[in-house]
Amino acid sequence: MANLVSRAIRPLLVLMIVLLASVGTRFASGQGTLDQFLSGNPDCAFDTFQGGAGTVGPLRQEFVPSKPTLTAVEACIYPQAFTADPAFDLNIRRGTAQSPGEIVATTSVDTSINDYQWLHAEFDPLAVTPGEKLVLEVSGHFAWELTCSEVNSACDHVDPDLYPPGESQYTGADFLFRTYGSDDPGSPPGQPPLTIQWGNLNCSAVMDAADALIPLAGAAGVDAPALPAGSGCPAMGESVTVFGRQRQWGDVDCLTLGPVTDALAVLTNVAGWYIPYQRAVACPLALQYVNVKT
Repeated sequence: MANLVSRAIRPLLVLMIVLLASVGTRFASGQGTLDQFLSGNPDCAFDTFQGGAGTVGPLRQEFVPSKPTLTAVEACIYPQAFTADPAFDLNIRRGTAQSPGEIVATTSVDTSINDYQWLHAEFDPLAVTPGEKLVLEVSGHFAWELTCSEVNSACDHVDPDLYPPGESQYTGADFLFRTYGSDDPGSPPGQPPLTIQWGNLNCSAVMDAADALIPLAGAAGVDAPALPAGSGCPAMGESVTVFGRQRQWGDVDCLTLGPVTDALAVLTNVAGWYIPYQRAVACPLALQYVNVKT
């Protein structure tokens, strides 16, 4: 009887294996194959390294692809202020971590995990030059696992260089990351987005108190300061895409375009301090750098 049963289910087992292999193949081809990573391909966990960097500004890690097409990246991160900030921008730039160049690819992702995790982001297959240094840039409200390049209050030892082809913006240290690539042809870079602080409403060099005057001036019927010529700065109330969501330029708290609340949202952050204020889920902090697409 056992032999009869085994013969009966054997075709089903074969079918299941074929289906699973097909699913696995589709997933692998969607994200490509693992290309660049730290030596030993460390796990993403709170105790992988003693170092780390937490920020609301962009953090950067260099990498050198070996394949002609970049398909996906991963960063070992821990979200901060999780209830309001599950969204992240990930850019691929030319240049170096210390001196980043133009953006050649960008995407936005959310996370539903409030713990250390591989933040996975896929790109439209991007044509790159094998051996040419690129920069992975992550923006959001988060911490990123980092090797120790010196002994300090967080690190009681110095880690070996786990990625000789590149480094992070912290000299001698590497963020925990992975990239995926493909031998299939990719597309050339598209038009880069405007990368700016969410509260920098006049698109000047940096967000300051003058930005708070812009929504107030409009409410008072007074002309706001002129925007820099050729800056690509959106007009107040113009529809923009941030973290993959439709927002209005000037609606700093992402709740409603209101002169007082948006001005206060700018002023509470203008000194570079994070003072909590009410804002919508996945709404950037006023001082946070984001990709703005019009």
